[in-house]
Amino acid sequence: MTLVPMPRTTVPQPQPRREPYQRACRQPIMGLAGALLLAFWGLALAVPPVIEVGPRVERMDLQPLVELMVDGRPGLTAEQARDHPGFVPSRHGQNSLGFTTDPLWVRFRLHSGSGRPSQVLLEVAYPLLDQVSLTLFYPDGGRQTFEAGDTHAFDVRPLRLANPTFLVDLPAKGPVTGVLRLQTAGSLQFPLVLRDAAAQSAYTAERHLYFGAYYGVFLSLALLACAIFAYSRDVNFLIYALFLANYALLQFALNGFATQTLWGWGGTLASRMPPVLTGTAMIFMMLLTIRFLGFWSHSRSLRLGFGIFLGLSSLVVVLGAMGPLRLAIPLVSVVGTLLLPLILAAGVFSLRRGVRTAGYFLVAWGLFLFGGSVTGLTLGGVLPSGFGTTYAMQIGSVLMVWVLALALLDRVRSLREQKEAAVASANRYLRQVTDDLERRVVDRTRALQDSNARLADLARRDSLTGLLNHRAAIDRLDALLAPGEGPVAVIMVDMDHFKQINDRFGHLAGDRVLVAVAQVLSRHVRPDDLCGRYGGEEFVIGLMGVDEAAARDRAEMMHQAIRHLSPKGLPERTLGACLGVAVAMPGSGDTAETLISRADDALYRAKALGRDQVVMAAESETPARGRLADGRA
Repeated sequence: MTLVPMPRTTVPQPQPRREPYQRACRQPIMGLAGALLLAFWGLALAVPPVIEVGPRVERMDLQPLVELMVDGRPGLTAEQARDHPGFVPSRHGQNSLGFTTDPLWVRFRLHSGSGRPSQVLLEVAYPLLDQVSLTLFYPDGGRQTFEAGDTHAFDVRPLRLANPTFLVDLPAKGPVTGVLRLQTAGSLQFPLVLRDAAAQSAYTAERHLYFGAYYGVFLSLALLACAIFAYSRDVNFLIYALFLANYALLQFALNGFATQTLWGWGGTLASRMPPVLTGTAMIFMMLLTIRFLGFWSHSRSLRLGFGIFLGLSSLVVVLGAMGPLRLAIPLVSVVGTLLLPLILAAGVFSLRRGVRTAGYFLVAWGLFLFGGSVTGLTLGGVLPSGFGTTYAMQIGSVLMVWVLALALLDRVRSLREQKEAAVASANRYLRQVTDDLERRVVDRTRALQDSNARLADLARRDSLTGLLNHRAAIDRLDALLAPGEGPVAVIMVDMDHFKQINDRFGHLAGDRVLVAVAQVLSRHVRPDDLCGRYGGEEFVIGLMGVDEAAARDRAEMMHQAIRHLSPKGLPERTLGACLGVAVAMPGSGDTAETLISRADDALYRAKALGRDQVVMAAESETPARGRLADGRA
């Protein structure tokens, strides 16, 4: 990580007014009163304690050392907040205010303990904040301001990290006063951590490694569930895979990586996606519970409870997507916390009914929902923000997916037992219906042969135009020349200035041009003729029983048809093409290579003569070049 000092601006400091002191000297009584007022005023404006920062800072929690002030006045500036008397010390290192939309001001003072200029990194270790503004006031009058938060584009952050992180320059002499303004529509958490550059780099690497392994667990289990679904067609595994994918994306958003990589352009999307994804995760969770435990038809009260929470989860999704976030985010926390006893009750009910997998399910969802409840209480400000409370949901979810993996293995074993029983029954049945199976085998074999034939035909076709590809076109031309009973004409078609079309209108427009030209050429050939894509923007046409005059007429028709094409996105009469025509008469000894080479020479003469025309090849010419081997465009 390279640290680049940010420019500072110097702000003139206001000069103290001396008139009250002069009057105090003239009037002793008024002077005494003024002195008392100044004393009280000094106590009110007491600055926060200076935090000594050593030369090596592995990690320093600033929470117990800062002052806090909640002030919702929109016009309050950082300079005014710096001198505001409303700051109070952080109580027991308080780092969460719960759900509030009022801005929080944090004030602190840092001083280089080494006596030399140094740099440290200040991290707000909570990514889901809408607005984060840090203003640093230096002893020489300079000032720096940084912006971060989800409402801003990710690129405006001074450091491209998931958590808002700021570089703080510590001068050799004098403290730096920092004023931090935080505001969000969700839970206002603000754990503040100070590190040096080396410690921050190591922490970031460890965090990425941890979350990489965390997401890897979900991805591997999601793939396993998909494979089991494909094998067993059990919808439970599909719902489980969807839940894992949804939950992994939710955690990707909650940990700040989604804003960093997926939707970092600012606005409200980064704030809206977590409640939307949480709502859909709860829906998948309840659907899996209903299908996995099979209690729906056995308990009216559970049906009612799950119906209500399905409706609440759907409301969370709608509010998160389109409604006010001040309602959606607290509702997510409440619904997620209250869903715990309902799902546990469903697990206990199913366990008492003798459902074999209910024990796994009860333990797995109990661990996950306990972690989710701890996280919900942390978001609500009931519990302090720390590693165990902030990441309780992640810890519980990892334990949950491993326990559910055991349940999946148990279910697979049950399915295997059922399959073995079914195979034994099928074997008995097979002995009774041999004739019918033989007929089915024949039908399947025929269908497989048809599929293989279609696959073989697809292998000979150009994926974009559907024409024969280069190799298949050469083989077809060899087949046309093999009988030697009549003339065979070859027309080479090369689109003029095709690269300019790609450069000017885009490659998708170029693809549409190639498809349109291929369709035109296909309409001008017979079923037994050849029409293929030679390579790039070149096409090759092979015509059976066509002499030079007829070949030229056919080429002119193709040329005019191409010129009148108007593919979508291109102006009219934009297209032009060069067509080179060569004819092999019976007994001429021409091969596919020589015939294409002659037509190619004619095509090059068309280009030399100004492009967009048809040129015939003289039979007496010797080929000047051949491109059969490499199929160059």
